[in-house]
Amino acid sequence: MKKRWIIYYVIGIVLGGIGILRYSYRNPSSLALPRDLSHVHTGDIILSVGYSFKSELVKSLEKASAHSTDYSHIGIFFRTEDSLCIVHMSIDDNCIKRENLNQFIVNNKVLEYDVYRMKNIVFSQKKLSVFMDSLLRAGKTFDHTFNIKDDESFYCTEFVYNAFKQAGAARLEEITYNQYLYPNDFVSSGLFVKL
Repeated sequence: MKKRWIIYYVIGIVLGGIGILRYSYRNPSSLALPRDLSHVHTGDIILSVGYSFKSELVKSLEKASAHSTDYSHIGIFFRTEDSLCIVHMSIDDNCIKRENLNQFIVNNKVLEYDVYRMKNIVFSQKKLSVFMDSLLRAGKTFDHTFNIKDDESFYCTEFVYNAFKQAGAARLEEITYNQYLYPNDFVSSGLFVKL
């Protein structure tokens, strides 16, 4: 166990250096621009890629596991009567967050994002909303061990997977993964279509 943490530490140092170099060459004007999301509803997902250390880390881990590296973060849209927000697990804040699109872009240093919707799969938006709201009220913490079998805390993809499971979405087993569930696993499953 200790040896594994040393390996993670070394990888973190190397990737941190790479991330700092990449970050220092970025300009805030290179962040993604908000788009019209009037067609988006509760249950649509946002997949993004940024230039933060965490984005670089996820992309590096996905490369090492032979996954596509298009996206590094995922969240779920949550529409209320008067607003549209994104609910996601924030590694920076160590908890679940509800942010509007502008906050999400700035706080996660998003360079690009896409919106996806489950295709031909029925799930309960009400149950999804209740689940997300209960996690927000409880202040669910970020899963730094990335243990998908433990429901005490969630990482971003684990949260999205469990949210759809709680909402009764069928065919989730088609989202295949090995030890870790990555954002791109949702896209490669074929269960989602880009809007």
